[in-house]
Amino acid sequence: MNIRLKFNSYILLLFVLSLIVSVNSSKSSNDDESEPRGEQSAGKRKVFIPSKEWQEVKDDDILPPKFHYRINLETGVKEAKLLENDRNEGGKEMLKDNEYHKAVINVDQTSEDKLKETDQNNNEEITIDNDNKEDKNGIISDGIKTIKQSGENVLKAIDYQEVKDRVKEVKSRFKSIEVLKKEFEALNLNPKTETEVVNELMQNYLKANNEQKISILQDIEYHIHHIDVAIDFIKLNGLKLILPDLNNSDSSVRAMVALTLGSAMQNNVKVQIAVLESNAMDSLLRVLSLDPSKQVKSRALFAVSSLIRQFPYAQKHFIKKGGVSVLASLFKENNLIANRLKVKVLSLLYDLLTEQESIENSSEERMQQYQGVRLKKTLEEAGFCSLITSMLNYTEPEVKLQILSLMNLLLDTCRNEFKLSIPILTDISLKSASLDEDESRGFSNESLNDIHNLSKNLLDELNVKIKTEL
Repeated sequence: MNIRLKFNSYILLLFVLSLIVSVNSSKSSNDDESEPRGEQSAGKRKVFIPSKEWQEVKDDDILPPKFHYRINLETGVKEAKLLENDRNEGGKEMLKDNEYHKAVINVDQTSEDKLKETDQNNNEEITIDNDNKEDKNGIISDGIKTIKQSGENVLKAIDYQEVKDRVKEVKSRFKSIEVLKKEFEALNLNPKTETEVVNELMQNYLKANNEQKISILQDIEYHIHHIDVAIDFIKLNGLKLILPDLNNSDSSVRAMVALTLGSAMQNNVKVQIAVLESNAMDSLLRVLSLDPSKQVKSRALFAVSSLIRQFPYAQKHFIKKGGVSVLASLFKENNLIANRLKVKVLSLLYDLLTEQESIENSSEERMQQYQGVRLKKTLEEAGFCSLITSMLNYTEPEVKLQILSLMNLLLDTCRNEFKLSIPILTDISLKSASLDEDESRGFSNESLNDIHNLSKNLLDELNVKIKTEL
C-alpha cells in the first residue's frame, strides 16, 4: 500500500471532522438566539441541493449525504457537487422536505485510499443531530477517537521493512557524511613537492624487485625532466642508487637506468658534471659496445649523447676513453634496428661538429675549452669517412639529407675517401633535380632542393663538373 496515499486519506479525515465541528457550531449559535430551538431550524436554514456542477455552499446550508466537497483555492469559496454515482438520481429526490435535520457525511474511500480499520464497519459515518445540543461533545470526542484510530491504523499499515530497505538502498548510492569528511580531510593535506615524491620513490627502489624497479624508474624519469628536480635527484645520491643496475641481469632494468640518466642530464650542466665525476662514462661506453640488447644500446647512446652535448670537457673524456671507436663499432651490423642506431650516431656526430663550428664567434674562454677536442681527426682515424659514404644508398630523405650534411662538414678531413663516392653523389644530384611525380613521392620539395644543393656543393668542392644530361 502506498504510504503517501494513506497520509492523504488521513488529512482528508481531519478536514472532514473540522467541517463537522464548524457546521455544528454554526447550528448551536443559531439555537442560542431568542427563538426556541426547533422553530427556526426548518424556517431559516436552507437545505443544500447538489448538482453535477460545483456550487457555492453557504455557512448555514444543511448538507446532504454523499457529495464532493472542496474549497476553491482561487476564490476561497466552499463548493460542493454530486458524486459520480448520484448524478442521475437528482439532488431533490435525496431530500424529501425542509424538515431534514441531519447531515451525514460519508467519507468515500477508494481502493487505493482505504486504511486498515480496526472497527467492524469499513465506512464509518459521523451523524450530527441538529435538534440535540447535548450530542455536540459526543461528536467531537468520537471524531477525536476516530482520528486516533485512523492514525494508529496508518502507522500499523506502514511496511517498516520496506522503509528500512529503501533507506539502505539510498545509503548504498551515496557516501555517508563520515566518509565525505575523511575524504575532504585527505584533500586538505599539504601536497608533496616533486622532490619529495622522487625521494619516496628512491626509498622504495632500495627494497624493490626488478619489475618494481622498472616501474619506479619510469616515475623518476618522468619527474627529473625538470632541471631542479634532476639536481635534487643527484643531491639525494640518485646516481649511487641506480648506476649499479647498469649491470642488472634484466635488460629492461638496464634500459630504464640508461634512459633515466639521459633524461636527467639533458641541458643540465650540473647533472652532466656529477655524472662525469661518478665515472659513469666508462659504464655507458661498455654497455654501448657490448650489451646484446639493441634497446639497451639505443638508451645508452642517448645517455652518452646527453652527457657530451655542449660539454667540451666531457667530449675530451669521451674521445680519450675510445668513445668514437665504440660508435664506429655500431656500423658492423646491417639490419633494420642496427641501421636506426647508425642514423642516431650520424645525428650525434653532426650536432657535435656543428657545435664546434659555432664557437668561432664565441668568447675566448669558450674557444679554449674546445681546443683539446680533436673530433674530426679522431673520426678520420676511426674510419668514419668511409662509414659515412657507405650509407649514401639510403633512400629515406631525412637520412640522405643527414649524411650529405655531415659530409659537407667533414669535406676537408675526408676529401680522399669522398672522391671515391663521386659517381653516387653525381647520381643523387641529377635525380634530385629531375625526379618525376611518381619518383618524388615521400620527398618534399624542400628536401629535394636541399639534397640537390648539398650533393652539388660536394661535387663542386671535389672539382667535378656535372653533365646536365644523362
